[in-house]
Amino acid sequence: MAAVWLVPRDVVRGDQPVPGVIGLDEAAARAAIERAGFRPRLAGTEPSPVTPAGSVSWQEPAAGVRLQAGAVVRLTRSAGPEPVAIPDVHELDAGLAREVLEAAGFRLEGTDSTAAQSPGGVAVATRPPAGTVQLPGTPVTLVVSRGPADRMVPAVRGLTLAEARARIEAAGLRVGAVRPPATPGAVVAGQRPAAGARVPADAPVDLNVSQGGMP
Repeated sequence: MAAVWLVPRDVVRGDQPVPGVIGLDEAAARAAIERAGFRPRLAGTEPSPVTPAGSVSWQEPAAGVRLQAGAVVRLTRSAGPEPVAIPDVHELDAGLAREVLEAAGFRLEGTDSTAAQSPGGVAVATRPPAGTVQLPGTPVTLVVSRGPADRMVPAVRGLTLAEARARIEAAGLRVGAVRPPATPGAVVAGQRPAAGARVPADAPVDLNVSQGGMP
């Protein structure tokens, strides 16, 4: 009896603390539990937003709990993050649309623009489209309206650069890139978009110029 009272209780019982294995892959977790004298048992697989697929996302009992040798330690294996649907950001301001997509766990890959009936700067679509089920972290492109395509591009071929600029601005558009750099006497030899195309207000019209008059 004296020996029993003088020896610590956990030594008499043969207790050992359960090792912490959350975050380890299943094979490493099993090995750690077996080295501690316990028996690992897979209790199931569940999605986890933070634990990589195949690693242990939960254990029961928790790390540090003392058990008798040979006791069972149950493990839950991560299936990785659960797929979610891309949110519908149609008609949201572009800045707010970006925040909504990122809050849902998606990575904004870039922004594209298109002519649309929605006001300029408003989200009109995503690629992949809203409602598509994807894993968090999937790249998504936001498509933003440039405004309605309600301005007609005027014909400016054969005009001087100054005359072309005046006609383009009178149509509610603006001169974009001029190639090559213009010199006095240069005239417009080509344009893009072509004359008659319909574009949003303030859209650029790129010009090609000829330095010595029309070819």
